[in-house]
Amino acid sequence: RTARTALSTTPDTPPSSSAVPTPSSKRSRTYSADSAADQESCGPDQVPDRYAATDPTALGAPPVPFVLVHGDQDEVLTVEMSHRYQAAFGAKLIESPGAGHFDLIDPRSAAWPHVMGALRLVAG
Repeated sequence: RTARTALSTTPDTPPSSSAVPTPSSKRSRTYSADSAADQESCGPDQVPDRYAATDPTALGAPPVPFVLVHGDQDEVLTVEMSHRYQAAFGAKLIESPGAGHFDLIDPRSAAWPHVMGALRLVAG
């Protein structure tokens, strides 16, 4: 998934941030990408409304400045997804070399300076 500021929302509460939500930001517990049980109970076929409500491409560009940060080694959601979003909506994209899916939420990772740089860009 594209690394963006994580949102704490519920299915009935719209996000209120310059970040674009992702499907897992609507869930109340943590799910792993490899969990068959999670995918069976909460996949796009089971809860299509939640996925549609949080699909960044379907939502379009937010009405506020935003920056995408994506690890180029993300195997869960490829960096090409961010390239497509960037092309469609004119977003600034910061690729974090060597970063995987969860590196962008770990302040101890080498990717963290890219996240902080994105926040500084958005904050002005």
